[in-house]
Amino acid sequence: MRRLLGTTTQVALVSLWRFNLIGVEGFQELQSELIC
Repeated sequence: MRRLLGTTTQVALVSLWRFNLIGVEGFQELQSELIC
């Protein structure tokens, strides 16, 4: 269970890092793609 939590935390951190790297504009583009 603890290993699973650690993996989830790692994935969340990577997602945040990618979000910061791409920026808000890229995130909005991705959102519009998901909505359509």
